[in-house]
Amino acid sequence: MNAPSAAEHRRQLTGIKMRAQETPDRIPRDRADAVVVTRYPADRPPRRDRFEPRDGGGWTRYDEEWSGCRWRTIGSEPVESVSIEGGAQ
Repeated sequence: MNAPSAAEHRRQLTGIKMRAQETPDRIPRDRADAVVVTRYPADRPPRRDRFEPRDGGGWTRYDEEWSGCRWRTIGSEPVESVSIEGGAQ
């Protein structure tokens, strides 16, 4: 799996920032509204944090690892809010 280009990272971060800044009453409760942050460690398979909106508010964070053919969930936890910070715009 190849890492996305710098331009693709900027585009993804912009979308994530906009989603994370929405107020809870405007966030549709649908799996398609998940926020995903993928990282590519040098010495192991890619990993990602996937945040899915919960019906009662807040998010569920899923810690996942790439198995070579699919994402495997390592663990999960409820979180109250998600804040995304990025580099230069």
